[in-house]
Amino acid sequence: MRRLILFLLFLPCVAMAQTVIATNNAAILYSPYNWVVTGSSAKTLNAGAYFRTIFSGTSVAVTFDTSSDASPYPELYARVDGDAWQQYSLSAGNPTWTIATGLPSRKHFLEVMVKSLTAAVPRWSGSQTIITVTSLVLDTSANVHVPVRHSKNVIIFGDSITEGAKTQGNTAPLDTDMNDILSAWSYSVINGLDAEVGIVGFGGTGITVSYDGVPNLPYSFGYIIPGSARVFTPVPDLVIYAEGQNDGAASDATFSANFNLVMSGVASVAPNAPQLALIPLTQTKASGVIAAVTLANNPKITYAATSGWINSGDTVEGVHPWAYAGLGLIAPRVLPLLHTLLYPSTTVGGSTGPTGFVY
Repeated sequence: MRRLILFLLFLPCVAMAQTVIATNNAAILYSPYNWVVTGSSAKTLNAGAYFRTIFSGTSVAVTFDTSSDASPYPELYARVDGDAWQQYSLSAGNPTWTIATGLPSRKHFLEVMVKSLTAAVPRWSGSQTIITVTSLVLDTSANVHVPVRHSKNVIIFGDSITEGAKTQGNTAPLDTDMNDILSAWSYSVINGLDAEVGIVGFGGTGITVSYDGVPNLPYSFGYIIPGSARVFTPVPDLVIYAEGQNDGAASDATFSANFNLVMSGVASVAPNAPQLALIPLTQTKASGVIAAVTLANNPKITYAATSGWINSGDTVEGVHPWAYAGLGLIAPRVLPLLHTLLYPSTTVGGSTGPTGFVY
């Protein structure tokens, strides 16, 4: 009888030991345009996708569903209260990532970001690289509280450079260890603007080129993951393209026509948003980018000249910038252009007129 009483007394303690927060809780702030969020999960395929929240209590953990994933698994970062980023690799068996324990019993600020995904297994149809968050786990009676959103919303469409591929070199056994979004110029946009930023980069893809199952941009820009439409809510304040590096085989006419499909589609949902096309750093398809902007014939659509921003010595193998180049050479040139477009009353850098920027 005594054993039964002790067992019954123990059961409530187990049940009350944790508070599970659903992924669609309104206090969780997700990066725009690159998550599919429901009550049971939040899914993304993009390095640089993030979420933030304020939580109470002494601990926090994140649970995942990795049943459809394969090795090499995606890698993520997390930090609490602005401390150093912790790195975590997903694994089989629906793992739980305990981010922090033993914290002071008060409110804390949580940030989680996707560090890198592999190109070694399918990323789109039959995707085996999807990140599926299923819940946050807190202390008993703890809760989450919504942080303040930044005032602007930005989306970046790009390729492997945009998602931080090979910023750590190209000799690690796993490509997920070569890639790091924190070392990409695109990540600097998150820190350098008063904006929530949705990074949508897929290595090997372009305006005319599909890769690793991911469709070219005229198709994929309308979807976050297969079968889930990209909802442009809130309406973007700025759209950035870092496309063309992988489109060298296409004619300028084909490239510009396909690019115009994307620009027109974006303009239909965000007619007041400036659209900025960055000419590839290697100058591949520079004429095609300019032709696409000319074809658009829209004063909201412009391009940025990037000649001389980096040289081949700043890249790992002639294409992908080292971390120092992304953060120290490219980002300081991109950010002034973005400030000019988001805040047109403030002039930073130089402009050649409504169809092109120089810096």
